[in-house]
Amino acid sequence: MSEIAQDDPPVSVPLPEKLDYAACCELCERLGAQTDAGLSIDASLVSFLSARAVEILLVAQARCAESGLSFFVSDPSASFISSLAALGLDHNDLKFEGET
Repeated sequence: MSEIAQDDPPVSVPLPEKLDYAACCELCERLGAQTDAGLSIDASLVSFLSARAVEILLVAQARCAESGLSFFVSDPSASFISSLAALGLDHNDLKFEGET
């Protein structure tokens, strides 16, 4: 395994507008392939966020935390935030850019 530099910038992962089942399968593969760098999740275009997509993001966040890598959601759309709330989650469940 290669050494992981804490100063390496996180890999930017833009989320699609609609995170339905098909998009979740692709997202799971993309996030699972990123093991050597932190993740910056761009949620600016999200208009539909499924519970499965949130589960994938929470797992990726936990994996990054276990590996000492950064993870954050950047520029969440209003739909992204309201979908989290509808699922009973808030900013305390996912780390957002600028939070420590």
